[in-house]
Amino acid sequence: TVSQLSRIFHISRTSIIRLVQSLEDGLILISYKDGWEHYYRINYDYLFYAKQKIDTYFDEITVNT
Repeated sequence: TVSQLSRIFHISRTSIIRLVQSLEDGLILISYKDGWEHYYRINYDYLFYAKQKIDTYFDEITVNT
């Protein structure tokens, strides 16, 4: 939760909320709600997809040079 992250990293809740929203917008985090609490998890599928795209891009650059 935002509160947990705020306590762990000693950063204000407002800053954590902004960071989490940016990561959600970038598809890196997925949020879900359980009761009143909002939880976040890393979107490993998206990160794996992004890594494949980056690897392919760099492979093409190295082959073409």
